[in-house]
Amino acid sequence: MDVKRGHKRNDLKIYLKTLDDTTNQIFGFIVDITKEGVMVTKEQGVEIDDVFQLRVVLPAEIDGKKEFSFSAKSRWSKKDSDSKFYDIGLQFIKLSPGDIEIIENLIQNFCFNADTD
Repeated sequence: MDVKRGHKRNDLKIYLKTLDDTTNQIFGFIVDITKEGVMVTKEQGVEIDDVFQLRVVLPAEIDGKKEFSFSAKSRWSKKDSDSKFYDIGLQFIKLSPGDIEIIENLIQNFCFNADTD
């Protein structure tokens, strides 16, 4: 499935541990981010259009927060050809202005190729 994105991917300098907010178990690791969503790498694939409640452990305190919670819908899932992991595209659902500020801060300060436009 070819899913078009409106913003270019921003590769993170460090992978961000992401937890399932319901079970508090590790969901996977965010490897790139845009204002529209994230790509997560994890050991199992997911079904397309599943909705997840996730929490990210931030690499530094941002706007007084050490974690960032969000809802996201899976847009695609494929096995990484070079490893046993799956790459999963997640689209953010209903972000608040404060959430968008945290994402922009992550892109500006923790990505190699920052692009918040």
